[in-house]
Amino acid sequence: YWTDQTSWSNENTLNYKKRLGRSHNLDLMAGLSLQGQKNTYDGVASTQITSEELGIAGIHTGNYQKVQSNYYDWRMMSAFLRANYNFRYKYYLTFSFRADGSSKFPQNSKWGFFPSVALKWNAAKENFLKDVRWIDELSLRLSAGRTGNDAISAYRSLAAVGNSTSGYLMGGTQQLAVYPSRLASPDLTWETSDQYTLGADISLFDGRLNVTADAYLIKTRDLLLTVQVASQTGYTNYFANAGRTTNKGWELTVESRNIVRPKFQWSTTLTLSRN
Repeated sequence: YWTDQTSWSNENTLNYKKRLGRSHNLDLMAGLSLQGQKNTYDGVASTQITSEELGIAGIHTGNYQKVQSNYYDWRMMSAFLRANYNFRYKYYLTFSFRADGSSKFPQNSKWGFFPSVALKWNAAKENFLKDVRWIDELSLRLSAGRTGNDAISAYRSLAAVGNSTSGYLMGGTQQLAVYPSRLASPDLTWETSDQYTLGADISLFDGRLNVTADAYLIKTRDLLLTVQVASQTGYTNYFANAGRTTNKGWELTVESRNIVRPKFQWSTTLTLSRN
C-alpha cells in the first residue's frame, strides 16, 4: 500500500495602528489565507504467496485481491479584515468581516460571507469610579457574528458512480457494470451559525479576583446532513442543507490568585455552565 498526503497553507496579514490625539485609538488588520490538501492512496494485496521472503516482489505468485485506490484534493481561500476602535479605553467597537471560498461546494455556491460586530463599555474608566482603586475592570460586552462550516468530504456535492461484477453474465463470464450510486447536490452551500452574546468582565484587587460571565444564543441553519428519500427513486438518501438547530445557555468563570510570590503561587478557578 502506498499513501502520499500533502498539506499546505499560506497566511498573509497587514496591521496598522494609529493613535489620534489623546482619546482615540485605532487598530486595523487585513489578511489573505490560502490552504489545501491532497491525498493519494493506492493499494494491492495478494494471499497465499509462495514465500514470505519474496516480499513485494513475490506478490504475483499469490492470489490477487481487490485493488484499492483513493484520491482527493481540496482548496480554500479566505480574505478577512478587522477594525478595533476605542475611546479613552472606555468605549470599544470591533468590526470584522471574512469571505471564505471552498472547493468542496458547487460552482455557484463556493463562497460564504461572515460579518461580526462587538461593543464593550469599561465602566471602571468612568469618572464616577476613578477613585475606586480596588476595581481594575468592570466591563459589559455585546456581540453578534456569523461563522461557517464546510466540514464535508472534497467531492460530496457531486454525483458518483459505483461498480459491480455480480448479476451480469456475458459469454459465460461476469462483466463489470458501472451504475449511478449517489445523487448530485448542486445547491449545497455553507452551514452558517449566528451567535449573540451578552457578557461581563470584573477584575478586582489588582487582578487577584476575576469574574467572567456570558449568556449566548446560537442559531444554526442550512445544516449539512444526509436526507432520506423514497427508495423508488433508485436511491436511499442524498446530501443537502436541511434543518436548523438552536443552542442557548450561560457560562460563569471565577478565578482567584490567592498567593503570588516569586517561588510559590496558588490560584483557584471555578467554572459553571449550562447549555
